[in-house]
Amino acid sequence: MKATEAEFLSFTFTGKRILWSEKSLQRFKRKIFKLTSRSWGVSMDYRLRKHAEYIRGWMGYFRINGYYRPIPQLDQ
Repeated sequence: MKATEAEFLSFTFTGKRILWSEKSLQRFKRKIFKLTSRSWGVSMDYRLRKHAEYIRGWMGYFRINGYYRPIPQLDQ
């Protein structure tokens, strides 16, 4: 974190920009990996429903920043 940055509630504030904190992005990636794991013994329907719920909630919380550049990279 740079001297002009501040973190609060999983957001990083830099000047006029509001971004996700690196910690929250790493948590998001871990959770998506867990939800899509093949070793999770649930049906595909349930897995996809939980995956959609999590992404919808995460995007709803972080929609304030308008920074979606990492999303297509995660989609791969």
